[in-house]
Amino acid sequence: MIITIDDVEQKRKIKFSTFKKIAPFFKEHQLSISLSILGVLVSTGLGALLPLIFRELVDKAIPAKNNDLIFQIALIYLCILFLSVAVEFIQQLIVGFMGIEIVSNIKKKMLSHIFTLGIPFFDKYNTGKLISRIESDCEQLFMLFSSIGLQVLWAVLNILISFVVMFSINPKFAWLTTSIIPVFTLGSLLIFKKMRPMFRKERDIYAEITGFLSEYIKGIPTLRGLCNINWGIEKFKKINEQRWKYSAKIHAIRSAIWFFLMLTPNLIIAYILYESVGWVKQEAITIGTVWLFIQYISNSIQPLVMISEQIGEIQRSFGAADKIFDILDTPSEEGKLAKYETLSAFCKNIEFQNVSFHYKEGESVLKNISFEIKKGETIALVGPTGCGKTTLLSLLTRFYEPIEGRILIDGKDIKHLKKENLRSFMGLVLQDIYLFPGNALDNIRVFREDIEPARVIQSARDVMAYDFISKMPNQFYSDLAEDGGNLSFGERQLLSFARALCFSPELLILDEATSSIDPYTEMLIQKSLEQLRKNRTCIMVAHRLSTIAKADKIIVLKDGVIKEMGTHEELLNAKGVYSGFYYKQLGEQHNLSFKPEGELC
Repeated sequence: MIITIDDVEQKRKIKFSTFKKIAPFFKEHQLSISLSILGVLVSTGLGALLPLIFRELVDKAIPAKNNDLIFQIALIYLCILFLSVAVEFIQQLIVGFMGIEIVSNIKKKMLSHIFTLGIPFFDKYNTGKLISRIESDCEQLFMLFSSIGLQVLWAVLNILISFVVMFSINPKFAWLTTSIIPVFTLGSLLIFKKMRPMFRKERDIYAEITGFLSEYIKGIPTLRGLCNINWGIEKFKKINEQRWKYSAKIHAIRSAIWFFLMLTPNLIIAYILYESVGWVKQEAITIGTVWLFIQYISNSIQPLVMISEQIGEIQRSFGAADKIFDILDTPSEEGKLAKYETLSAFCKNIEFQNVSFHYKEGESVLKNISFEIKKGETIALVGPTGCGKTTLLSLLTRFYEPIEGRILIDGKDIKHLKKENLRSFMGLVLQDIYLFPGNALDNIRVFREDIEPARVIQSARDVMAYDFISKMPNQFYSDLAEDGGNLSFGERQLLSFARALCFSPELLILDEATSSIDPYTEMLIQKSLEQLRKNRTCIMVAHRLSTIAKADKIIVLKDGVIKEMGTHEELLNAKGVYSGFYYKQLGEQHNLSFKPEGELC
C-alpha cells in the first residue's frame, strides 16, 4: 500500500513513558555521562570568557598601542579557545562511543526479540519494514544517545551566562535581546507540535520504499521474463515521488520557519549598532562593549538555533523510538502462564476437538474440526486451495492459536506446553523451502554445532539427497546461492527432507509442494517420503496421488469443514468428494457411472 499525502496524520505526543523506556539504556554509562556533563560545563565556561577578553583587547590594548599587552591578551584568548575546543573534542568522543554502543545494544535487543515473536507479527510487518526498524530507526536514535542531550545542556548554559553578563553591563540592550527568546520559543513549538507527525509519516514512507526494494528486487528476473520490467520501475517511481513530495513539503515548512526566526536577531543587532553610534560618541559606551553585546547575542542565537534544530532531531528520534518500542513491546510468542506442563514423550495420539479458527473476524477458515491421529499413523489432508489445510498444520505447531476448541497430545492441551517443548518433537517440511546463506551441511543442520557432520551425511543418504550433494564442487561444504538458486526445486525439497530427518522428529509435519517435477525426481521424492515417514507419525497436506493413497487416513476438507474421512479405498467406494477428485486427477472420470458430489481442485 502506498501512503498518500492526503492521509490523515495521527498526532502523537512525546510521553513520559517513552523517556522511561529510553532511560535504562543509559544505566551502564553513568561515568561517560558524568564526564560528558563536566566537559560541557568546562567548555561553556571557557567559551563565555572569550567576548570579555576580546573587549579588553579592543578597549585597552589596541587604543594604548601596547604590543606586549596585545600579545598577552591574544595569547590568553588563543589558549582559552584551544582548551575549550579540546575539552569539547574529548567530550564528543566520549558521548560518540557511548551512542554507538547503545544503538548497537538496541539493534541486538530488537533482533533477539523479533526471533521470539509469532507468525501473526510477521503477517503485519514485511521484511522491508523490519530492516528499516532495525537499521534506519535505530541509527536515528544515535543522535539522541550521542549528543542531543549534551548539546541542549550546552545551549541552555550559554544562554544563561550570556544574559547574566549582558544584564550586568547594559540592562537596556539586554532587555531588547530577550525578545529573541519568545520568537524562538514560538518557532520551536511550531516545529515540536506540528511537525512531529510529519517526521513520523516521512519515516513510514521511507519504510515503504525499503519494503518495496526488499520484496521486488528478487522478482526482477521474473519481471524480465514476462517483459514487464517497466511495472516495477513505475511502481518505484510512484513511491519515490511520494517521498520526494512529502520531504519537499517538510523542507519548505522548516525553511519558512527558520527565515522568520533568523530575521529577529539580525534586526536587534542592527538596532544596537544604530543606537550605539551616539553613545560611543558621548563615551557612554565603548566599542568593545558594543562588540561584546554582538558576540553574546550571537552566543545566544547559536544555542537557540541549536535547540530549535535539535527539537526537529528529537522529533525524528522519538518518532523512530515509537516504532522501535512498538516492536519491543510486542509480547513474545510464548506468552506467560503461571505453570507450564511438560511433554516428555509422544506416546499415544493427537486429538483435534471442535477446533475453529479465523484470521479476520467473521471470515471463518476452520469450523468445528474434530479428528484423531494415532501414534505411527500417516494422515493426508486434501482439499481445494483455501480450505484450511495449511492452517491446521499452523495450529498444531502453535504458529497460531485456535479461536475455539483445543488440540491435545497424549491428553495434554498444547496451549499449556511451552512452544519450544512442543516443537522439539516435530519436524517441519514446509512448501516454501528457505535455504540460508552458507553451505549445504549448515543448511541441513541449521547451524547446530552439536549435530555432527556424520549425522547430516547419513540423513542426506536416507532421503536420496547424498548423490546430488556429493557432485557439488565441495560436496557438503559447497556454498548455496541465495535461496538455493543453484539447486533445482526437487533438490531443494530433498535438502529440506534431510533437514527434517537430521533432527529425528517423532512427529513429521509436511506441507507438500505442488510444483511439477521430472519423473526421476518424483521417484526420489517418493522414496524420501517413505523414509521420512518410517516409524513416525505424519500429518501432511498432500497433492500427489501416490502420496495420498499410501496414507493411513485421508481427511477431506472443503469450506473449512471436514467433508469426508477414511482410508483411500473407503473414500473411493463412498463415491463422494474424494472419489471425484481422485479420478479427475487420473483422467478417468469418463469411466464413472456416478456423478461426484464435488471437486477438490
